[in-house]
Amino acid sequence: NTGSTTAVNQTPAAGGAESDATGATATVAAPVALAPIPAATLAYLNPQTSSTDQPMYFPAKTSKSGATFLWVLGAFASFAVLFLVIQTLAAKKVEIDPRAPKRLANTAEIAKAQTDLIAKMGLNDATKKDAIYTKALEVLQSRKPAVSSQVVPGSPTQLKQAAAAAPTPAPAATPAAPAVPATK
Repeated sequence: NTGSTTAVNQTPAAGGAESDATGATATVAAPVALAPIPAATLAYLNPQTSSTDQPMYFPAKTSKSGATFLWVLGAFASFAVLFLVIQTLAAKKVEIDPRAPKRLANTAEIAKAQTDLIAKMGLNDATKKDAIYTKALEVLQSRKPAVSSQVVPGSPTQLKQAAAAAPTPAPAATPAAPAVPATK
């Protein structure tokens, strides 16, 4: 590819007839002369040419997947930093609840009491714990299922009870007269 030109002309003979596979013939118009294509243009359009044959303005294709990943990672990190800065600047100062130390003390006291109770019941020892749980399971399995008297709020039973007339309360008993101390 040194700058020579190549003529491209693929038309049939001038004014001749052309036949196709079926045998039908058609008259072809006179051929049109095509301008020669410069070799540099052909090299540019041909994907089979090497990168040394290509003009300078047509860069060789490179893999940019690693660079793209780094750019996306950098954009993600920059938005995270921007979010952190906005949260820091817009944050309101949280006041500490004055009851917090008392609540923490109560929580610690309850946890200690529960630990002591578990130790007192013998549930720290695995064999004793298994025996107690087995005994409790046997007791629960021996009971027959019964209807519960507990009513779930919002259940149909509770709604029926609420719709029914409430019983009138019994009159309160009259208080007895206070005892009068005896006088001497």
